[in-house]
Amino acid sequence: MKFRSYKALIPALIAVVCAGVVLAVVLAQGGNASADGEASGIADDRYPALRFERLPQEMRAEFVRQAGATLCPCRGIVASLDQCLQSAEQSCPIAIDAGAIMLEQVMLGTDDLEITAMIQRYVIAARASHSFDFANTAGRGTETPDVVVVEFADFQCPHCRRVAESLTDIVDEHGSRVRVYFKHFPLSSHRNSIEAALAAAAANRQGKFWEMHDLIFTNQDRIRNTQDPLDLFQGWARDIGLDLEQFATDFNDPALYRSVREDKQEGVDAGVSGTPTLFVNGVRMLESPSHEAIVGRITTLLADIDAGSAQPWRQGAGSNE
Repeated sequence: MKFRSYKALIPALIAVVCAGVVLAVVLAQGGNASADGEASGIADDRYPALRFERLPQEMRAEFVRQAGATLCPCRGIVASLDQCLQSAEQSCPIAIDAGAIMLEQVMLGTDDLEITAMIQRYVIAARASHSFDFANTAGRGTETPDVVVVEFADFQCPHCRRVAESLTDIVDEHGSRVRVYFKHFPLSSHRNSIEAALAAAAANRQGKFWEMHDLIFTNQDRIRNTQDPLDLFQGWARDIGLDLEQFATDFNDPALYRSVREDKQEGVDAGVSGTPTLFVNGVRMLESPSHEAIVGRITTLLADIDAGSAQPWRQGAGSNE
């Protein structure tokens, strides 16, 4: 058996020791924060970017303890997640999402190790940048955007309806700098979801995707409870001025069905497993984000672009950090 020279191991040993020192410092600081919190109570506004007021006081010390024992995922920041989330200057979107995951799981009583594993999986996924095919994909907003949002959604998903309203607000306010694209991701667990996707895709062929999009989301319950959703879709197609014969032909076109399936496969390839899932400049957000999270992510990114600390959108590039 051959042994490596001990000299070859020196760099690796130094790296391990340094990492251990950094982690020990961070853990010690996090531990102090937890002790302080238990002694005096922990304020609702400890973490400005989190809805910390949702966490009962008796659970807050546990959150602070775990956040203090977790390294901040923002690149270039040597601090605990607890410290990172308290500082607007240090915190990055990945850290905020990691904090949101931890908040939910502490409320559910999830084991420490499982919370750590969930955050690690999210951080790995969030650091990846994705490109998408926008040919024949419905979009709204400027044709020359600084920020591109790609939404994977199911027309029968209640959370998708809420996020759609948030994205409409974004386009209304920042439409000169933002473009939103819709990708179909129908879920088999939702009745008539594929039919709804086909109706919207058929309307898109006549340039009326967003009109049909809004009607479908507004009437989710009616679609879910009907035996023949095509009757509803044809009525709405008439209302928005579509050629009904062409709409019916497109609705039953196998190529249209394939395009919906291709949208979904794009999402699967990018790690999408549920709806709604958003990608902002190619970088994935936490699944089913709140209105505040969406608005915050986009307005912060626009401000960073203006300040020169972030790059405007280009296909194949993006960063959360």
